[in-house]
Amino acid sequence: MKKLLWLTLSAWLLATPSWGAYPDVAVVDNCTRANQGPPLTGHVNNGGTGWRVVSNVCIPDNTAGYHGTSWNTSYGPDMEGAITLAQVPAAGTYNGLFVRLQTANNSGSDRYELDLVPVAGANNDTLTAWKCVSTVSTQLGATYSLGADLAVSDVIGLRTVGTTITPFRNGSALATRTDSDVSGAGYVGFQGDPATPQTYINAFYAGTLTSSASSSNYFRRRIQ
Repeated sequence: MKKLLWLTLSAWLLATPSWGAYPDVAVVDNCTRANQGPPLTGHVNNGGTGWRVVSNVCIPDNTAGYHGTSWNTSYGPDMEGAITLAQVPAAGTYNGLFVRLQTANNSGSDRYELDLVPVAGANNDTLTAWKCVSTVSTQLGATYSLGADLAVSDVIGLRTVGTTITPFRNGSALATRTDSDVSGAGYVGFQGDPATPQTYINAFYAGTLTSSASSSNYFRRRIQ
């Protein structure tokens, strides 16, 4: 009986994808290079005139409007995107991280989105999760109240696995949302508010999630 239970549990663990840290994909752009852009190397513009590198930091091209950038490689559909903040955006602004973006150079295409929304006052900053389908944006669940301020070096990301959407901050997952309207592979992108100070970034993460043997092995314990 114990052997049968062990074999059943082992088969389940081997068949069930298991992901580790947040983020669990690679940095695809660390913004460390000579001043260049737009577009950023390896990216395409997804809105406005895009982003550029200045002093080893990725920044919007100017303050005249919303500017967006997408890493020009498709991933997923189980995928993740994240950024490391080099400058915190102004209070009251909306700054969107995209995953499963269906068209790399079009921020209006179908996607899931995590908005960074700083709020005036101490420890009031928020995140909001959205879906955009046929240019209509719908918030997914309640606003995430961080109980803290966004800060330089924060790593903010969004993971999509099947119909499960998981925002995260600094290695910790927030409450998941469930939605099935954007199901295919896609791109990781970001679009920043024109108000100053704008969002500055010094790392972009993007990639397809794959099963983690180390995470699965951790749970393969002999049944006594």
